[in-house]
Amino acid sequence: MRARSERGLLDGHVLAEDPPRDRAEPVGRPGGEDPVAGGVALCAQAVRVEDLAHRERGRRRRVHDAHSRTGDGGDSPDSEPFYTWGTLLPMLAEADLLDLDPFDGLCVGSPAPPVPSAPLPTGNWGLLRAEVEADGLTLTGPDGLVFRAHGSAGRFRSVTPASTALTLSLPASTSTVRIEVPWPVRMATVGGAAVEMSESTAAVVPPGAAGRTLVIERG
Repeated sequence: MRARSERGLLDGHVLAEDPPRDRAEPVGRPGGEDPVAGGVALCAQAVRVEDLAHRERGRRRRVHDAHSRTGDGGDSPDSEPFYTWGTLLPMLAEADLLDLDPFDGLCVGSPAPPVPSAPLPTGNWGLLRAEVEADGLTLTGPDGLVFRAHGSAGRFRSVTPASTALTLSLPASTSTVRIEVPWPVRMATVGGAAVEMSESTAAVVPPGAAGRTLVIERG
């Protein structure tokens, strides 16, 4: 068996060990020492991996290993039929918009949203969903709107919906941000100081640095 360091790596797929080869064949890059043969071999490998990907999608699998000669996947006893790392990138994109952070709690929004919307199942608040809008973002839950931010799609941290109030840590802003909730507001404060109200269901937050705490109390 060749050392693990000599196994091929192409397009995120670790190529499984080859069957025993003729000892006269050079071991190293595909095609041995011939650069032209090496290029042809790499193209052939790419075709095999692409063919494998199409076949495995049809089987609703994403295998852990693909054989470097046959292109077959899942032929190793320790190979997984569904390689869960394949879902990592889309999960990271959604987490950039909506996530439960171990330090900052529920976080919503992104300065540069990678996706237009993201769901997040939670224990206390049920299934939440963040939606990017033209001038901000919306967070909804099982009972409808949690809050809508106009004028900022930045990262709102420590978002805490409760029966008596909505509390969140604001992102930095250079202009006024309007935070709308689905219920009548009794009072809204930023850092303990009252802020202007817009109608009876929204708080108008002045520009400021990140980390200020907004509390919107239910009327």
